[in-house]
Amino acid sequence: MSGSLLHVLAPGLLGPLPAQAAADVRLDGPGAAPAELLLSRARRPTPVSGGLSQRLVQLLDDKGRVAVGPARALGDGLHPGRHVVFCADPVHLVPDRDQLRIMSPGPVSLSPADRRSLQQDVQGYFADEGFTLQLQATGGWYLFCDPERAPQLDTVPLEQALGTSLRDGLPDGPDAAHWIRHLNAIQMLLHASPLNVSRQAAGLSPVNGIWLWGGGALPANGVCNRFNAVFSHDALARGLAAASGIPCEPPETWHGSAAVDRTAGQVLLQTEALVPVTDGESFVRWQHQAGSWCDRWAPVLLQLLRRRSFARICLESEGRRFLLGPHSLRAFWRRPRPFRHWLVAA
Repeated sequence: MSGSLLHVLAPGLLGPLPAQAAADVRLDGPGAAPAELLLSRARRPTPVSGGLSQRLVQLLDDKGRVAVGPARALGDGLHPGRHVVFCADPVHLVPDRDQLRIMSPGPVSLSPADRRSLQQDVQGYFADEGFTLQLQATGGWYLFCDPERAPQLDTVPLEQALGTSLRDGLPDGPDAAHWIRHLNAIQMLLHASPLNVSRQAAGLSPVNGIWLWGGGALPANGVCNRFNAVFSHDALARGLAAASGIPCEPPETWHGSAAVDRTAGQVLLQTEALVPVTDGESFVRWQHQAGSWCDRWAPVLLQLLRRRSFARICLESEGRRFLLGPHSLRAFWRRPRPFRHWLVAA
């Protein structure tokens, strides 16, 4: 057990939620009390900076400098090689007075014919630029660039840009002006695409833009990190693990104390992200998912702590890290607080 660590990333578990919604949270399943005990008996939570993508890079790359684009593409079944790869995520640009606001279009499930059509349209536009758009069946979109022709851009992660003004998140850097013109042209292409005609007919948000971010190449000498096992469905986590030469399996293969005992050491467990809360319907879904998370994971984490299967257990969600050690459960003076006490306000 000496030096062993279980680091649990739980995106969305602690919100953010509007204040009134947080006050209405009620979890009554068998995992509610264990979850409240774990959060309450941990040391004072410490802040961590960065969104989920940045945190995965910080955790799974000792230098914290691997670009998200090629690492996520590797985890998504592609082979970046020496290419410079950008995430080219689909977005829904919504007019808002005198600006465009960046929103998620929701799940973008494309048939093989849809993917071929979009790739041909965009590839025709980029025919002389040396760039290739790859659309994966998993939903990941990537722009591959020849290293000698790759644009020099400073970009904003999509998770940071969502909900903000387009003008506030446009790329910066030596090639920014040239690429902003490209992005405007792609908006025109997407606006006229059969994909958006069919999405709008189905009552779905159109995909009328792509968000370019996370560009770079994989380091030639690989990636080093302190973990010896990763459990995640996240393409970025899979890619960083692959670049490090460590195994990455789905979280459900971890579930159960026997599996954990076999991998005890430095283990990263990333659970499924909970839905963001934007209205009453999404709040109901979030509360159901939060209850399911507590029922599934909190009793197991509590058992591992009691059995001292790991020297430390770290639970991280919404910019805060809760650290528990072998003596944490003896801290009786830290009285359990209701789950809603720990929620992050929107």
